[in-house]
Amino acid sequence: MVKKQLKPTKRMILRLCRYLNYFITMKGYGAVNCLSDEIADALKLTPAQVRKDFSVFKITGRKKAGYKTAELIPLLTKILSRNNVRNAIVAGTNPLGAALLTEPILLKNQINLLAAFSDDPAFPRSAALTCPLLQYSELRRFVKEHNIKYAILTVTSDKAQAVLDKIVLSGITSILSFSTSELKVPAHCNLHNINIAAEFDNMVFFSNSVNDKNGNGF
Repeated sequence: MVKKQLKPTKRMILRLCRYLNYFITMKGYGAVNCLSDEIADALKLTPAQVRKDFSVFKITGRKKAGYKTAELIPLLTKILSRNNVRNAIVAGTNPLGAALLTEPILLKNQINLLAAFSDDPAFPRSAALTCPLLQYSELRRFVKEHNIKYAILTVTSDKAQAVLDKIVLSGITSILSFSTSELKVPAHCNLHNINIAAEFDNMVFFSNSVNDKNGNGF
């Protein structure tokens, strides 16, 4: 019987990001090798989960020695495409969008926000903001000139679908959205949504579960 080959999932890729950050941190402490038990304990996973995730990408450790940090860092960096700068734009200059534009950790992770787009003339420009602020009428031209493939959508839910449509029409096919609305994109597009309200509900539910004597959260 042929063993079914596992495929990467969204949750798995998110864990790879955590693994990479863990290995970078441990290398800074001088660690040469990391055991799956140590990784699992630090990230609140199971050793089996760690090994399973790595096996999908044919990453193998050494018995009783674990994984070499010097080998895993460049390998995970390549898998996550962090070996190249990823140019993107931000659609929305509300406080969330403005915060992302001045967040240094993004560029550290090879995410370069080249411009912000908004039709809000009242948006105050911060001295810390170095990228241009443009209107949506300039979006298609800017995307074509700079070969932009990625966008971050931060506008309010009532405007999200309309702005998303403009992003898709500009030629961008990969969008990270912070909208609480259910958005639609063509089949050739890749839409990832972070619903902060839903994530907060999830956090509260499990917080209540921990505090509940019966452990069921009700």
